[in-house]
Amino acid sequence: MNLAAELTQALESTIEAAKARHYYPNYFMQMLGEHGGVETAKRLLAGKEPQSGLFELYHLNLLNESMEAIVLREKFAPFL
Repeated sequence: MNLAAELTQALESTIEAAKARHYYPNYFMQMLGEHGGVETAKRLLAGKEPQSGLFELYHLNLLNESMEAIVLREKFAPFL
């Protein structure tokens, strides 16, 4: 599996963690399905404001499962 596929898989796991807490990040799921992990992360991180889903993950004590936390992992540094 290449690194881009690993990033997509890691981001998909964040969705499962959110669903386990009854939060369904529909926009994120749609973007991930359409664009894959790398492009989804780039698009969401390019915005000037934090994504609303990040606040929801904060309230659910799931910041470690956020896209932002995933892309900061050392193995994904080539995409930054």
